[in-house]
Amino acid sequence: MGSKKKKHARKKPSSGADSDAITPSQAASPKLPGLGNDFVLNLFLLIAVLVVAIQLFHYASGARFFTDECCHAIIARHASRISFPVVIPELFTEMRNVQPPLLHATSGVAAAVFGESAFKYMNVIFLLLATAGGYFLIRRYAGLGAARIAILVPLTCPLVYQYALRFYQEEITFACTTFAGILLYAAAREPSRWRMAAVTGAVLGLTVLAKQSGLVFFGVVGALGFLAFPFFRLGRRGDFLRILVLGGFMLLFALPFLLKNLIAFGSPFYPMIFSKVPYPEYAKLFLLTFGVQKERLFTGLASVTGPVFLLSAVFAFIVFASSVWRRRPERSVIILWIALFVCSLGFILGPGGSPRHWIALIPFVAVLAAVGLAKAFSEKRIVLDVITGVLIIYVCIIALDLPDYRSGAVHAARGENSQPALWLRFPRIDSTMNPQATGFNASNRWDPVISALKTKTTGDDLILSVWAYTPAYHARRRVTWPDPSSPKSPVALFETKLKAGKTIENAESIEDYAVAQYAPDRPERLTAAFREHGITVVILDISRCRAPGEPPTAVSYPHFMWYSLFRLRMEGKVIPLYNDFRSRKVNGRLEPVYFRDQFGRPRPMPGTNNPFILLDIRKK
Repeated sequence: MGSKKKKHARKKPSSGADSDAITPSQAASPKLPGLGNDFVLNLFLLIAVLVVAIQLFHYASGARFFTDECCHAIIARHASRISFPVVIPELFTEMRNVQPPLLHATSGVAAAVFGESAFKYMNVIFLLLATAGGYFLIRRYAGLGAARIAILVPLTCPLVYQYALRFYQEEITFACTTFAGILLYAAAREPSRWRMAAVTGAVLGLTVLAKQSGLVFFGVVGALGFLAFPFFRLGRRGDFLRILVLGGFMLLFALPFLLKNLIAFGSPFYPMIFSKVPYPEYAKLFLLTFGVQKERLFTGLASVTGPVFLLSAVFAFIVFASSVWRRRPERSVIILWIALFVCSLGFILGPGGSPRHWIALIPFVAVLAAVGLAKAFSEKRIVLDVITGVLIIYVCIIALDLPDYRSGAVHAARGENSQPALWLRFPRIDSTMNPQATGFNASNRWDPVISALKTKTTGDDLILSVWAYTPAYHARRRVTWPDPSSPKSPVALFETKLKAGKTIENAESIEDYAVAQYAPDRPERLTAAFREHGITVVILDISRCRAPGEPPTAVSYPHFMWYSLFRLRMEGKVIPLYNDFRSRKVNGRLEPVYFRDQFGRPRPMPGTNNPFILLDIRKK
């Protein structure tokens, strides 16, 4: 017995050199004050995220929805009543509801419990869910160091903050692709890959339900299946079948939405980008008005993602290229790069592209950069901790310096592209990216217009406005506008016919357009056309009234339209419900007074400082 105890004692570590030996993980984590201590770093990371959350919730509380936000709020209002109408009843154009339902369904549930005020906070919640969920998932599959960096990189991007404060579909898409990117990475590493393939496919299906641009992930799955096909011998045994499972679950989750669109509208996809629309030429004008030229797309992308994201993308590419050069690329990283490449190609080649659609790719770059950094400094953990600490400080500075995009309370010295000092400053790319002086909120100049609509019109009236969603949501009135994808849209009232041989793409000036169908010297024809469409009230926005000789855009009032209404007003044939034109006599005839807007373009001057004029055209 004694010998056994003695023998057993010899197996215990001695107090010599062996007892002082440390494991590789201990060697990689020197416990230096403020740097190597995981608890301290996690504490400061939590503080940074809390600062971001407090700022965003504070700014979101002052949200007053405007334009497309109102459209999403209208659909979410129906969803709160467990209704998903094929045609949006508030928009008398018979506008077809082709919007993916995930944002509206989740917001509808929140509205049913907390009221419609919950809409304002939905995207802040989605950002925090993506941050917290992404942290724990990446920590499981790539380690603690990678997890910290992967959630900090997106929090340095202006795009993420702007759409956390807007009731658009971008932020929920960001949340879905955060989980999708991590699961794609994990699917190549998880031993039980069949289950992981099914879960990843389900999340990718939810991405399609979040935003139409999520359709590019069908291309990602197709590319992965092509490369894993047994003929090419690029995948492991069973990979092709696992990708089939992934694609099957993705289709299973997305199929009800795609079938609904196919049955109701003849196409499973967004109809405006295809030829089967009632007004194809006006649809092209829409894409030209709201799309971003391809040559400006990348400067816009740099502006809305920021320097940390760009450096992360460059570093991730260098690490990947180095591993390929050494013929040791990690399989899961290859999958993410394939996804990134296919999605980027889809966004570049797709019509109506905008930098905001690239928010779906931010998590992919963040995961690739985080995994690359964690592997590059696996033996020098202190370097990784220093990088994490710098990013935490950077995110805190950004959060404390974050402009209130909702109310427009931005630093005047920064000008139109009002970004915090640490972000890149490029010229404003399009109206959906960087706020102008009024911010993202509906201006208080809408207050008297909404009040007049509520008190001087009834539910039987039909209002014409290029800002259709705003009065439809806030005043709860039926509204119509020139929507090229809607059968009953009054596009004919706005169209200026092109001359023979001219198209929307090659029309360069007003000379390329034929005489308008409703000439300004025949205003009665225009009012008759209004009545044919059932329109009883018109909201004119002076800033959207085109000058003579100015080429048309998708959401503006042509010169012949507003000038005809001016003539009818001067003759007493239409009644102002709010505001009026300012006029003067020229050669014995009343003509509008013009002023020049901030771009030097002539616009008719209203009677007050408010740019909106509300006209009742029911008078015979």
